[in-house]
Amino acid sequence: MLAVGAHVAQARSDQRVALLDLDHLDRPAVILEDSAAAIWEAVDGERSETDVVATVADQFGLDPRSITVDVHELLDDLLARELLVVVR
Repeated sequence: MLAVGAHVAQARSDQRVALLDLDHLDRPAVILEDSAAAIWEAVDGERSETDVVATVADQFGLDPRSITVDVHELLDDLLARELLVVVR
């Protein structure tokens, strides 16, 4: 399961999410738009990566297989930036 790090501040607008790592203020804010913002919003600490893919695919009317790689790459990037954490 994936969850938002406790040190991450979020600001939302219609189809955009701005993320700031409060533990690393020297890092620039990350801005996610459209489908990337939807992926972020699908991460709730209870969904698996597969569930996130299914949620986003359903939201956009897509075949989950067509977005799996893109979702995985974004989630990996957000994990590497320590904006997301793995919870068990």
